[in-house]
Amino acid sequence: MPSASLVARAESGFLLHLALLFSLGLLAGGCNIERPYLLEPLVYAAPTQVFLNPPTRLLLTSRTGLFYFTTPDNVPNVSLPLTEIFYQQFLKKQAFYDLRLIPQTYSTLEEALRIGRLKGYDLILLGQVPYFLDSGTISKSGLQIDLRIIEVKSGTVIGYLSDAVGAEPSPMLDFIIWDTKPKSSPSVYALAQVLAARVAAVLTYIPEDATSAPSLPREIPPPTNLNAASR
Repeated sequence: MPSASLVARAESGFLLHLALLFSLGLLAGGCNIERPYLLEPLVYAAPTQVFLNPPTRLLLTSRTGLFYFTTPDNVPNVSLPLTEIFYQQFLKKQAFYDLRLIPQTYSTLEEALRIGRLKGYDLILLGQVPYFLDSGTISKSGLQIDLRIIEVKSGTVIGYLSDAVGAEPSPMLDFIIWDTKPKSSPSVYALAQVLAARVAAVLTYIPEDATSAPSLPREIPPPTNLNAASR
């Protein structure tokens, strides 16, 4: 039978071992709180779809009117900010000779053409938002824009493009002593800025007699840039 001194010594060593493990856990936890490993958000986008190339000559010689974008019924209030974002990008990239914002909506193509004729435009831009998901910066967000360019006199669609982009925070991973924390995801309006710049770049560099979508750099900016734009 072990003596009382041996038992006391064993218990003391066991308690010391527990205290050491506890101290290491606190140290690791403190480092984890102060220096988390931040994961970039997941940002994804398919190539811009150019279904019909508009003739560059018309874009650079015509008076063009941009209507408010049509949006899903559950988010009618996003039409104005989205339209403004695209309008500003088109002006910045000088994608059109004379582009004006038409601050109103339309119900049918015939109504849009009638308004365009009354205002003296050669072309009208009709934007549609088939998909809009705004989850703030803590969950998945996404946006799709379809854009038609129509000749007012004939009612002919001379250009048709579609583009989409989405983002979500990276999943949080736990490595016991060092876990990961996701950075905030870009807001849907930061994504709209990226989308507008992509579409404007396509419109600017479409060749006059192209028979297929132009070969352009279509990669969106790195997630860090998008994240900064959302703040």
